[in-house]
Amino acid sequence: MSVTSFTPSRSIRYNERSRKYHNWNVTTIAVTVLDGCSTKNGCNSNDIDIRFIHVDVKFHGMIIMMMCFEIFLVAGTVLEEVHKIVDSFLIELGVSGGGIIKTCKAVTIIIVLIICPIWVVMKFYKIGFDLGILWFLVASASWISVCIESVGSLSVYLLLVIDSFKSEPIEKLDEIMYGVRAAIGIVHIGFGLLQICFLTWNITTIQWSWFSCIILAILVYISYERVTNGWNEFQRRRTAVYRLSFLPNATQEQLHLFNDACAICLRNMTSAMITPCNHYFHESCLQKWSYLKETCPMCNAIINTNCLVQKVV
Repeated sequence: MSVTSFTPSRSIRYNERSRKYHNWNVTTIAVTVLDGCSTKNGCNSNDIDIRFIHVDVKFHGMIIMMMCFEIFLVAGTVLEEVHKIVDSFLIELGVSGGGIIKTCKAVTIIIVLIICPIWVVMKFYKIGFDLGILWFLVASASWISVCIESVGSLSVYLLLVIDSFKSEPIEKLDEIMYGVRAAIGIVHIGFGLLQICFLTWNITTIQWSWFSCIILAILVYISYERVTNGWNEFQRRRTAVYRLSFLPNATQEQLHLFNDACAICLRNMTSAMITPCNHYFHESCLQKWSYLKETCPMCNAIINTNCLVQKVV
């Protein structure tokens, strides 16, 4: 066909056919081209079984998608490590305070860790690999987890900042922070189990590789460590709450006679708990201390509540 023979009417028909077949995937195009080539060369369609070519192209497409998934997963794991570093630094700033420059840097990085995963996941979704919702969730799980964890870290930091401006600590602040982190941990474990199941299915049914096995082992280890750490923290908190539940609360007369601040947070007390060694502390402050040690913050005497339990019984 010459250039002059390409009339406007033919151009319109060509554009219509282009729009009609614009959404063809790579597999369909490859099979169609090979079928046309075999027909032009005088070969019968029975001579070349297009079905095997279709399966082969589809199989290589699955391999490419799994490589993209593994690269996406490694990048998400790197972001998780960055979040751990920034989270610990941000909590330290919320508790002890810091300069404006340090605070702005930490908050900026957390905001980037919130926005960047959302942008990447949206771009990844728009690419359109005909993956299905399950594959998309598995591939983007690490990035979604980083976004959720960053939101939780920023929420905890804001709570600590608000608490620092109050004359007395926020009631049940530690329980609120623990609830936020526990919810984020449950979501993270759920995404991790989804990734483990998908990688196991890929290794056993599609293609086995050392790289996939290494990533699977890392995911299993991270999920196991997260579950064990969460369970140990829950047991430690439950033991501390049970041990302190037998300590008496100070009356208003005792607080008036004591007329001093809490030795842990250095704030005034309108309510307090009395240890067996006759020291006064905020209930929330003493609970947070008891998660780490079983001794009194003032005199390092062991907080033994057995005698109190016997009195109650």
